[in-house]
Amino acid sequence: MKNVLKTMLLLLINFTCLTAQEKKPINIVDSKITWLGSKSFDIIEHSGSIKFKKGELLFKNNLLVGGEFIVDMNSINDDKYNSMLTNHLKGGDFFNTEKFPFAYLVITEVNYRSSSKISLKADLTIKGVTNPINFYLEEQPVSDIDYRAVFSIDRTKWGIKYGSKSFFEILEDSVISDIIKFNVLLSFAKDKC
Repeated sequence: MKNVLKTMLLLLINFTCLTAQEKKPINIVDSKITWLGSKSFDIIEHSGSIKFKKGELLFKNNLLVGGEFIVDMNSINDDKYNSMLTNHLKGGDFFNTEKFPFAYLVITEVNYRSSSKISLKADLTIKGVTNPINFYLEEQPVSDIDYRAVFSIDRTKWGIKYGSKSFFEILEDSVISDIIKFNVLLSFAKDKC
C-alpha cells in the first residue's frame, strides 16, 4: 500500500511539473505600443503611442503557449502633442475611452515558424467588440526588448467608422483610412536579484 501511495505521489508531482506554466510579466514602462493612422489615402499620417496597463506571456518548457495584455486606452496620444487630435481619439467618434478605458488582447493559438519567429492568433477587444487577429511575434535576442510584433487592423470591425469611405460618402480629402498599423515592443520585467 505504501508503494502504491509513493508511486501515485511521484506521478502527481511529475504531472504537475510537466504541466506547470510560467507566467512572465512584461515591464509596462519599457514595453511600447506605437500606432500609425492615415488620412487621404496615406498622404497625411498621424502617429502616437498607447501604454500597457498589464501584460504577461505564458511559457511551458521555455516555449510560448499564450499570453494576455491590457492596454490603457486613456493613455493614447499623438506624437505631435496635438491635444485636439488626442481628445478626438479618446471621444465617441473613435475609442470612447470614458466608456471603454481598456482594450484587451488574449493569445489563443501559438505556432513556431522558427526558433525566433512565432505565428500568433489572438482575440482583440476594443470598445467591447472582440475580433480575431493574426500576426507574427519575433524574438529580439540582441536587443533591450524581448519581442516585437507589427500588425494592422481594420478599425471598422471594432465599430470605429468615423471618416471611413466604406460607410460614408465624404470628400476624398476628408477620408480616414480604415487601417491602423501597430508596432509593439515587449520587454519582460527584470528579476530584482
